[in-house]
Amino acid sequence: MTAPKAKITDNAARKAARPAVSVLIPFLRDDPAELLQLLDEEAASVDGAVEIIVLDDGTADADLTARLIAQIKAMALPARLITLPANEGRAIGRNRLASAARGGSL
Repeated sequence: MTAPKAKITDNAARKAARPAVSVLIPFLRDDPAELLQLLDEEAASVDGAVEIIVLDDGTADADLTARLIAQIKAMALPARLITLPANEGRAIGRNRLASAARGGSL
């Protein structure tokens, strides 16, 4: 069985970053915006050593997705949003997050 095609949104900081730690955030129907904001407030203190990877496991809320894309693109921390068209479940979602991580620690 082939996994559904994910939509990937990276911010500008992600390309050049060499993170030591990857913070992995899976969600389904919950809005992680407040958590992302709090993490991004610490960007200066970690100087690119931390990346954020967010997985939307099939929420299918176009408004939430649009807000998160804008937030990810505006973040100072290196960040990626993976948006799935359908729910794949916790285990597969976490595996997708781990595969996208570039840090040595998750």
